[in-house]
Parts: sequence; C-alpha cells; structure tokens
Amino acid sequence: MTRTAFSATGLVCDYGRGPVLRSVDLSITAGEVVGIVGPSGCGKTTLLKAFAGIVPVRSGELRVFDEPLTRATAHRHVSYVPQSSSVNPAVPMTALDAVMLGLAGRSPRRPTFSRPERRRSFELLERLGVDDVAGRQVAELSGGQLQRVLIARALVTEPDVVLMDEPTSGLDLRRLREVLLLIRDLHRSGTTVVLTTHDLNWVAAQLPRVVFLDGTVVADGRPLDVITTEVIDRVYGAPAKVIHDRRGNVVVLAQLSGGAPPSDAAPARTVTS
Repeated sequence: MTRTAFSATGLVCDYGRGPVLRSVDLSITAGEVVGIVGPSGCGKTTLLKAFAGIVPVRSGELRVFDEPLTRATAHRHVSYVPQSSSVNPAVPMTALDAVMLGLAGRSPRRPTFSRPERRRSFELLERLGVDDVAGRQVAELSGGQLQRVLIARALVTEPDVVLMDEPTSGLDLRRLREVLLLIRDLHRSGTTVVLTTHDLNWVAAQLPRVVFLDGTVVADGRPLDVITTEVIDRVYGAPAKVIHDRRGNVVVLAQLSGGAPPSDAAPARTVTS
C-alpha cells in the first residue's frame, strides 16, 4: 500500500517578518525523489526545515507518514542535510566525529560511540569518497568535502526521509556523480529524498518530479511538463529558452531578452500545478 511521506495543507511559515511560505499544498509519496527549485529567498530552505521540524508552522497542517509533524515524529523519520555554508567550521571536531554526531540522539553509548557505530560512520565516508579526511578537522575541509560529510551524517541513522539543501553545490563532476549514485541507491532502497537546487538542467536530466516554489507552489510535475518558459518567467522573472528535443529531454538556456525557442524545439507546454 502506498504511503504518504509528507503532506502539507495550507502551510504558512515565517520568521516574524511576514510569511516566507504561504498556503503551500504539497503531497510527497514515500519513496519518491523530488526536486524543489526557485529563486533565492523563495522559501526552499524554509520548506525543508519545516519538514524536518526545525521551523515552526504558523498555520496549516503538516504531516509525516500520516502523523502530525512534531520534533519527535520528525526525529523518528527524517534526516536533514543543511547547506555546508550554514555549518560553523570553528567547532572543534573531526569529519568522523561530525558523522557520528548524527547518532547523538539515538546511541545508548553517547557521548562516546560503539565500534559498530564508528565503523558504519566510516563506511559512509568511504561510500561518499571522503574517508581520507575522516581524521581531519571540519574547519580544514573544502566546501565539497564538508557537503559529503553532512550527507554521511544524515544517512548514519538510516532515516525514512532524507532532506538535502543544495547537495550538489560546490561539487566537481566526479563528486557530483557520486552524489547522484547515492540518491539513486536511496531511491532503490525505498528512502524518500527531497532536495533543493538552483540547477534547472540538472533537475530536468536527473529527477522524475520537480516543484517550482515562490512562496507557494507554482508548478508541480514531471520536468517535461512543468519546466516551461511561462513557469520560469513567472517564478524567476527572467527570460529563458526551454528546448524540448525529440527524445523528451529538457534544456534551459538563459537569455538576455525574450524570444521564441528554436524552431526544432517542441512548443512550450501548459503549466500544470
């Protein structure tokens, strides 16, 4: 039987300066991989934090696996990977310590950890290609290395849902492939993955579902259906060419001014939301 990982109904969140999210209606099925896109300040990070139980809900309803979302239910089901730039590198800990920190609320051995817990943490660093920095201080890591350490920390508890805020930021092509393979493996194992990104072409090529956010949900569906010139102009206020080739691929090209897509491209599709 299909389960719903998250459902938001009329969700409103703010930081005391007016709503960042307003009347968000969104449902994500367990095991889905969903990309959230939109301009800076549109509420992408706030939405992930609301799903993680970090940001309080001002009004509306938010549920996780059919339970009201609280800090306790979020802790039971969800792991959150913040942007690497949000981490304070001055905190003295090694990369391996940072991964094991994900177990702090669950390990019976805290503040120390068992050998199996240390081994699993190291294996995750190895899987993400950063086992060579396990003993280095977090402050010494590059942005890409720190990003993969944070992903390992989120996975160490084997969560039902992984929320990733800009997980591909700062990665070279090889490391990007490793993260893509990891997301594929999580999907195959039944883990729900919700991530944010600014890269529309990456979303179009790699993810089965994309949600355009601009304070509220503007469009939601398959990349082929919702990545259109109309949606991009509405969300970003910037002209772009959207090329749909004969194989069903979608490519987004930024423009200095408006204009029709190339003649060999399929016509822009109607917005679905």
